[in-house]
Amino acid sequence: MGRDQFQVIGVNIDEDPSDGVRFACEIPVSYPLVSDMQTEVLTAYEVKSMPTGFLLDRKGRIIARHRGFREKDKPRLRDTIIAAVDQTE
Repeated sequence: MGRDQFQVIGVNIDEDPSDGVRFACEIPVSYPLVSDMQTEVLTAYEVKSMPTGFLLDRKGRIIARHRGFREKDKPRLRDTIIAAVDQTE
């Protein structure tokens, strides 16, 4: 998998999906946003806090997890993603 094949997907858990869409437009985000009103994804991945990010391999296995977000996290998150993508090339 090359770096150009890396995909980010946002999961909206708002009861009203338009709330998540509105938020994504304000940020703005450049990735697809899917709705999980029944919180199946949260349950399956045992999400304990928001935001929580997961890096999955092509088989859907979790290879990294990150809870919360601070601006200073960006370099470490970027390095983790690049290392994971480079491993699969």
